[in-house]
Amino acid sequence: MTVANTHLSFVPGWNRVQLRRLSRDLRGFPGPRVLTGDLNMRTAAAQRCTRMRSLAAALTFPRDAPDRQLDHILTDDPRLVVESCSAPTLSISDHRPLIIDVSRR
Repeated sequence: MTVANTHLSFVPGWNRVQLRRLSRDLRGFPGPRVLTGDLNMRTAAAQRCTRMRSLAAALTFPRDAPDRQLDHILTDDPRLVVESCSAPTLSISDHRPLIIDVSRR
């Protein structure tokens, strides 16, 4: 399994370019693959750019009153199943972290 973490640009469009390049490069590593991080885009756009599926659904930004998900955990492994997902408030960032428990079928 290959796991990658990133923090992409907040500039619309540029973050998509970065994510497409990262996804292309990640395909060269052993699968299955998991990509996590602050992608600064919504879930549908992240899935389109990577052709990966989302493992986490939770509002992550802004921290105090989140109204959108900019942080993601994506995979190309169809056997990963999410057992639980949360996005607790922590004081160390302007985003909430995504925490998941997964199992593999």
